[in-house]
Amino acid sequence: MRRAQAAVEFLMTYGWALLGILLVVSVIVYFGVIDPNMFVPERCELGYRLACKDYMVSKSLQQVNFLAVNNFPEGIYITEVKVFNPKFSAPCVLTIPGPSNAGGILVGEVKAISVPCSSELSKITSSKKVSFDVNITYYLNGTGFPPNALLFPLYGEIYTRLS
Repeated sequence: MRRAQAAVEFLMTYGWALLGILLVVSVIVYFGVIDPNMFVPERCELGYRLACKDYMVSKSLQQVNFLAVNNFPEGIYITEVKVFNPKFSAPCVLTIPGPSNAGGILVGEVKAISVPCSSELSKITSSKKVSFDVNITYYLNGTGFPPNALLFPLYGEIYTRLS
């Protein structure tokens, strides 16, 4: 019985110590001394079929730029790209009229996409990392042109600081 009591006292002592440490860290985070988002890496995720190679959200240029790599088994044509943040009154939209080669990306090709945002990016005043939802509408090469082509949605996210 003495060993069991010693083991329970040992666990209780360290349990209270861990609870105290957790409380101190919580208070520090709550009052903003440490920002947990600084430990989360910046990222651009569009899925495995349309990979995001590089990205930049420029407040001075008022646009969202990223490089998309086509990993589809065939070429695609992008018809529309929308970038949205909860602070925006309307999404930033890039519409590519079809049929044109401006939105076409061949297999393995890297394509620079710049979405103009007019004054929407100026509504973000934080110097912290910000999340943007990206919605891309595309159709596959060889399926005709809109409105006859079947359009597919692709959803992604850009999480970065404004430059």
